[in-house]
Amino acid sequence: MRTFCFILQDLHSYDSKEETGMVGLKNQGATCYLNSLLQTLFHLRAFRQMVYETSTAQEDTNNSVSLALQRVFHRLQSQQKVVSTKELTRSFGWSAIDSFMQHDVQELYRILCDRLEEKMKHTRVDSAIPKLFEGKVRSFVQCVNVDFQSFRDESFYDLQLDVKGCKDLMQSFRKYVEVEMLDGDNQYDAEGHGKQDAKKGIEFASFPPVLNIQLKRFEYDAMRDGMVKVHDRFEFPKVLILDEFIAHSSATKDTNEKSPRYVYHLHSVLVHSGDVHGGHYYVFIRPGKHTSSSTSWFKFDDDQITRVDERIAIEGNFGSGGTPVTPQGGSTESPSPLHSSSIFGPSDINAENANEPGGMDGLEFTSVAAPGEPGTGGGSATDEGYEYSQYNDTSSIPLRPSSSTQMLPIGRSFSSAYMLVYVRNGENDISAIQEGAFVDTESITTTPCASKKISAADHLLNSIKTEVPPIKPEIRTWESDPVSIPTELVTRFHEEEEAVSRRKKAQQTEHVTG
Repeated sequence: MRTFCFILQDLHSYDSKEETGMVGLKNQGATCYLNSLLQTLFHLRAFRQMVYETSTAQEDTNNSVSLALQRVFHRLQSQQKVVSTKELTRSFGWSAIDSFMQHDVQELYRILCDRLEEKMKHTRVDSAIPKLFEGKVRSFVQCVNVDFQSFRDESFYDLQLDVKGCKDLMQSFRKYVEVEMLDGDNQYDAEGHGKQDAKKGIEFASFPPVLNIQLKRFEYDAMRDGMVKVHDRFEFPKVLILDEFIAHSSATKDTNEKSPRYVYHLHSVLVHSGDVHGGHYYVFIRPGKHTSSSTSWFKFDDDQITRVDERIAIEGNFGSGGTPVTPQGGSTESPSPLHSSSIFGPSDINAENANEPGGMDGLEFTSVAAPGEPGTGGGSATDEGYEYSQYNDTSSIPLRPSSSTQMLPIGRSFSSAYMLVYVRNGENDISAIQEGAFVDTESITTTPCASKKISAADHLLNSIKTEVPPIKPEIRTWESDPVSIPTELVTRFHEEEEAVSRRKKAQQTEHVTG
């Protein structure tokens, strides 16, 4: 028998700040998903400015999510070394053991936005988050033989799109809006008309400036009676044009307008590497403000940031193809099965479970391949003919086949895109916010812009951009145009750091003299 595994390169001597102009985030045990999400949001300059402008002067230092997030962003922007997220996770109400358990990225994103939106109410950044992330859809039912229709309008901050059965993102969008016929035993009960044949579907009323897409890489498999990861190849473009999905788009466009209106450029690709029982998250980000022309991509993997080729960032995360993989006789839990209430609040998890295989992302990863068969597609692997070992930091633990987490063979990709973030181009282009650009929405209702009047909140979005990527030899060019941080915030953080420094010195002096 032969054992195959990945050996992680020692990168302790690598300096992300020196090489890229950016710093990473510490992994507390299994917070790689949090780090990936935070880097994604940080490099959306609009979001970062909204966080800075949130009023936190009266906030409790230990319990305020907004204040803790401000600290993290401030340190990412100004610090020379890796940044800790412990203060932020404490503000979530997490215990130390929670940092060793993976939570759901999308759920965390939604709740984080909800918390910030609540804090922004009645301030000059009121409604800024929905203006940036919120789109609208209309669900409808239209009878075929009688004049009756029903519809419901809803908002979304993210879209969950199918991977299974779809070759690419456009096909997945078309599946999302596919019209279903309600007939036969499934007829629609139309008020005043009884049972009727009807068409049921969804149409998009609007897309937000920043479009967050979650790919359904994890699904329930009835045959296996458990969750599986879908490793199928699924392509997504660098530039996404969505005009065909806007309701009555042909009627709303100007007759002389030939160019598409809803054009999105890929900003980040959040990747899950592993299977349904555990894994590792990292993210590829294009942090340039000229997303339509920039080809500078960076991989943010906890404390390490490296520049990568565009094909690695995009095509390298399409997935391998084939069928979902799940271990035999193992757990059937999703890697992130927690609900909203368990993300921000005390954990019910027993500390003894933290070291169980698959319970954290310390395994990076045990992977096996059939001798002489590297393989390129998907498919289910078996335990036959292999030995397994769990590599976790400094220890190597032999595992019996029944207790091991099954992976795809070497040569087959078990890394694939899990979440995509696209930035809208054109009239809602994201541009750098200069100091004072936030407007008082209560006192100003309209402002001239490009020979037409728009709302104050729209004016805010028209003044937001992402930053220039740190490209050698001008490695710190992005720092020459930073997001402005309110003076009172900088002063507060500086005073806090000085107080901590004085306290440490006093403790050291007391220890020496004592």
